[in-house]
Amino acid sequence: MKRLSAFAFLLAIQTVQGGEPYSLKTIESNPIPRKEFFLLWDDVAREMCEREYHYTTLPTSDCIKLMVERSGSCIKKIERQTPAMVADKTTSKRIARLYFYCAFPGVFCNGVEVKDEEQFNNHCLDPNQPPMG
Repeated sequence: MKRLSAFAFLLAIQTVQGGEPYSLKTIESNPIPRKEFFLLWDDVAREMCEREYHYTTLPTSDCIKLMVERSGSCIKKIERQTPAMVADKTTSKRIARLYFYCAFPGVFCNGVEVKDEEQFNNHCLDPNQPPMG
């Protein structure tokens, strides 16, 4: 029942006056209000957690849980940089990059989340191994 009501809620908030659902693919012909814009990117992040080839080393359920925990605070950090209506793919991708960097779990090495090359070198590489290259 929870799933059905959540699904109905998402359908309700993702419609425009004409009844067409918002879509990241049609953003230029059907601009998306900020709130719905982030909901759509949340859906993309969940799908990324569920893919067979994960973009993180976490199991699917942990990936989704961590992403959901971070989502609200990440949106607050970047909502001032987000127009009230997102109307083009360039802006969408720019904001999405900021959102994903903040909300989406990175790779974990030795219990530490890694999101850049320096962190990878510090936490993922064995200091006893010769350098790659």
